[in-house]
Amino acid sequence: MKLLTAPLAILVNGPSSSGKSTLCHGLQDRLTELADGNANAAFARVAFDDIGRLMSDKLYPVSFVKLQGRDLSRLVSRQPHDGRAG
Repeated sequence: MKLLTAPLAILVNGPSSSGKSTLCHGLQDRLTELADGNANAAFARVAFDDIGRLMSDKLYPVSFVKLQGRDLSRLVSRQPHDGRAG
């Protein structure tokens, strides 16, 4: 089987405990098997919560930081929706 050469993202959405993680684990295992040792093939699972943890605190949206009562002076953004916030 020929694998795609361009990066590809598969988004999985659903309610809590509906099997999303189980599905993604299985899909990752199967795609890795199909890659058959191809060094260019890499399959990673990334949860939405993980993406939030990767983002610098300085990029948090102003509205989010304000809601938590935290210091706004460290933020890159100064307006609630100026496009620079993560």
